[in-house]
Amino acid sequence: MKKVRGMLFDLDGTLFYTLKDLAVCMNLGLREAGLYDLPVDSYREIVGGGIREMGQKAIATELLYHRERILAVTEADPSAWSGIFTPEVLAGALPPADHPLITAILKDFHEAYDADPIAHTYPYEGITDLLDYCVANGFKIGVVSNKDEYFTVPIVRELLPQYNWDVILGVRPGLPPKPDPAMALSAAAGWHLQPEQIALLGDTGTDMTCARAAGQRAWAAGWGYRPESELRSAGAEMFFVKPTDILTYLKREEETE
Repeated sequence: MKKVRGMLFDLDGTLFYTLKDLAVCMNLGLREAGLYDLPVDSYREIVGGGIREMGQKAIATELLYHRERILAVTEADPSAWSGIFTPEVLAGALPPADHPLITAILKDFHEAYDADPIAHTYPYEGITDLLDYCVANGFKIGVVSNKDEYFTVPIVRELLPQYNWDVILGVRPGLPPKPDPAMALSAAAGWHLQPEQIALLGDTGTDMTCARAAGQRAWAAGWGYRPESELRSAGAEMFFVKPTDILTYLKREEETE
């Protein structure tokens, strides 16, 4: 297998710890809709699939933490919360992504997140060491995030301004979220590298599925939000506990013929 010469980084849970900011802003949207705060740590299973999916999973997670309160309301008034808690949703199905309540919650989320998306967000320890090595050794570097591109670009530029990124992509019209491979393929389109020379580093099964569909190397960020079992079952080629483990691997790979 050819040596890695390019790296694509997921954002949430890979480059940056973002969980608290996402939780604070989504909880605001839930409260505005008459629902209830969710624990910050519960968002580990909510984020990663794009903003609409985040809204769907937040509603489903409400039932894990506040089921009795919700049932007390919906039994008296099945139309409460715009009727989102249908028998199917109460049984475990995700609500429709285009449900009016989710749209309203996400509007409030966007307003809050747009005002200050990085109040509690920071790069993981060891990320700058890894990026420094990549830049010093002529690697291509890019970001592929399921955040809206409107958020992705300024967050990366603000928190890691010292790097001249080759590409920073997020979700936008015409560019679907991962696991669709379009974003990963588009990011590397001008790199003049074979797919196996590019590692897509991410912390979710979605990232691993995307990498494999793009023919790229699926590298798992074990310091992120999802468990190792999810990453391995989704086809992770390599599992790294911390960013500096990747640095060690790349140095060793460079030394081999």
